[in-house]
Amino acid sequence: MGDYENYTESELLDGSPVHSTRNPHDATEGERIPVRRGGVTEVCVYDVFEYELETLISGSDDNIWLNFAIGFASIFVSFLISLLTTTMSDRLFTLFTVITVCCAIAAVVTFVMWKRTHKKHRQFINKIKGRLKVE
Repeated sequence: MGDYENYTESELLDGSPVHSTRNPHDATEGERIPVRRGGVTEVCVYDVFEYELETLISGSDDNIWLNFAIGFASIFVSFLISLLTTTMSDRLFTLFTVITVCCAIAAVVTFVMWKRTHKKHRQFINKIKGRLKVE
């Protein structure tokens, strides 16, 4: 076979690879469609429990926490710049200060929540990956 060792018999015609430009959906029943396949040297299979699969499917909440952290941080910076660069009445200054402090606290809290959930999700994935025995 020479250079075509990675091809199956159905992929070869007279010792050469078969290339088709036909649409595979146009095939009649029972007709074999030539398929080219790139070689895979190794496949890792991880056994997971059903609850782990459900957890992987539902994903992690860490992106939501990060989005909120970025949003609150943006509002904090905007109001802080406004406080530092403009003159305003005492009442408006108090309002801006309260909003700035609340957004700063919210940004820190949501960032910490993101770090915690991100770390837990990473540990969960590493636990599943750790089941693969290295040979």
